[in-house]
Amino acid sequence: MNLVTLREDLRDLERKDKLEKQLAPNDDLPWSEMVWLLQVPAYIGLGIFVYRMVTTVRDTKAEVSREDFAWFVLLALVAVALKFLHPLFRTRQQRLRRRVRRTGALVPAAIVQANPRFSGPDNTAWLPGSVLVSFDAAAMESPERLAAAAQQLWALKAKDRRTMPMAHAAVAWSLYHEMGMLPSLPVPPDLCEGLRDCLLVSTMLPPEPLRMGSALLGLMVAGEMAPGALAVIPQALADA
Repeated sequence: MNLVTLREDLRDLERKDKLEKQLAPNDDLPWSEMVWLLQVPAYIGLGIFVYRMVTTVRDTKAEVSREDFAWFVLLALVAVALKFLHPLFRTRQQRLRRRVRRTGALVPAAIVQANPRFSGPDNTAWLPGSVLVSFDAAAMESPERLAAAAQQLWALKAKDRRTMPMAHAAVAWSLYHEMGMLPSLPVPPDLCEGLRDCLLVSTMLPPEPLRMGSALLGLMVAGEMAPGALAVIPQALADA
């Protein structure tokens, strides 16, 4: 698999506004898109007002009144604002997803735990899970190391956290309680087969993720710990 070509293909889909629909569903209301669409009636209203204003001037032979000119300026400003300021209405999660699609790096991810339905033969849904991600170049070269580390993390879930170092106990606690989409959690190198820059990440898993050996592939923004900073890539994107 040529990772450079894959990343360029994903960027191309993003430029065509086709990538977002292929990734995990977003439940946030599309306020930004709705605001952008409002420019259509705004421009129509502006056009109608200009037509009536010109018609009045033509029929009365009078100059445009200050009041009409002020309304024209106001309507024009509203239409332009709706067109160019709609990004301000994106939610924080929507802004993060946009950053992931545009600037996220390709990273390997190994499943630690997932919704039980994920492995079902008839699964067609995106389901939540916890994955181990590493920005270490060695993880991309040897994804089996990351997969082995993910299995070690899973084993922590059944162990007594009171006997663990604090960093290990934090990972075990997160896996044991399964509290949904949590911020990413740094994982010590001794739990990651010596790999650096490892994170336990809550994410949504596609029914058929793109795999690279023993790991999945995703887009993630380095240094971002908020839920949603990882987008696991579905196999369909590589097949397209």
